[in-house]
Amino acid sequence: MMKHTVIYDAAGTILCVMSRPVLADGWKPAHSLLEGQFALEVEEPVDPDGYFVDRGAVDVLKEKQPISATVDRPSFRVSEGCVITGIPPGSYITIEGNRTQIDDGMVELTFAYPGRYSVRIEAFPYLPLEVWLEVTP
Repeated sequence: MMKHTVIYDAAGTILCVMSRPVLADGWKPAHSLLEGQFALEVEEPVDPDGYFVDRGAVDVLKEKQPISATVDRPSFRVSEGCVITGIPPGSYITIEGNRTQIDDGMVELTFAYPGRYSVRIEAFPYLPLEVWLEVTP
């Protein structure tokens, strides 16, 4: 039989999941937590990328939901641009390695050159969203 411990921070981000056997005499190895880290025993191991700990619900493990942002047009000309709405406040958007925080729920994008661009939106506790934009001359 195995025991599983989720180590997480004050925001609820899962930092790691440790699994260990339950020993017959009840002894279990100790683990040290750094300041600002917390531990939660769970029945099954979990994927840190797919779950978070909801501190507001007294350490409840919750599955992350996808970001439901909307791109008004995934294909457009250089002279047009596009708008992405429904972005959670405090999200980060990454385009071509450049990361920017978005606080107002939307972003207007324009590109100087034609090409195919990957746009990644990340916001805790959501699953990241990646969309591809096709920019034509």
